[in-house]
Amino acid sequence: MRVLLLGLPLLIAGCAADAANDTRDLRLGPFQQVDGTRHLRATLGGSGQSNSRTSISDGYSPGYGVNVLFYDLDGREGRWLFDGAPRAILSDDPVRDSLAVQAFLFEVVEEDTNSDDELTPADARTLFIADPEGRRVVPLAEGVEGLRQQVRLDEGRVLVLFDANDAVEGVEVELETLKAEPRIAMPPAPSAGV
Repeated sequence: MRVLLLGLPLLIAGCAADAANDTRDLRLGPFQQVDGTRHLRATLGGSGQSNSRTSISDGYSPGYGVNVLFYDLDGREGRWLFDGAPRAILSDDPVRDSLAVQAFLFEVVEEDTNSDDELTPADARTLFIADPEGRRVVPLAEGVEGLRQQVRLDEGRVLVLFDANDAVEGVEVELETLKAEPRIAMPPAPSAGV
C-alpha cells in the first residue's frame, strides 16, 4: 500500500495539470474511499476556500470545487469527472443504499447567467448524476435554482427534487444505467382565498 500512496502524488500532479492550464492556486483535497467500491475520489478546488466568488476569466473557482478526480485502485488509473471548462461545483451528494454509494449528485454552475462575470450560487445551475467510479456523468436538469432532496423510490431508482421556474420539479433516475425520465413539475400550492 505504501508504494501506491507514494506514487499517487505524481499521478495527481499530472492529472491536475491536465485539468487546468494554471494550477498555481488549485489544490487537490484529500482522497476518500467511495463506499462499496475500489475507488478513491478527491475534489480539485481553489486554495482560497473561504472565497465564494469565481471570476470567469480565471477559469476556476477559488471558493468551490471545480472538478473531481477518481482513482481506480485495481486499474491504477485516475480520471477527471468533467472536461476542463470553468465551473463551480456547489454541492456533491452521494446516493447510497445501506452499504454502498450507488451514484453522486452534483449541483454545478457552468455559466454566468446573471452577467456579473462570476460563477456563484446566484447563477442558474445544472444537476448531474455520476456513477460511483466517475466513469459516466449525465446531466439531469438545467436552469435549476437549487437542489432540494433525493428520495429512494426502490432499490434501483431515485427521485431528485429541485427548484426551477419558481416551482418544485423532479427527475426519476434508474441508477444502474443513469437513465433519467423526463422532468416533472409539481403542482403549485393552492391559493388561500380570503
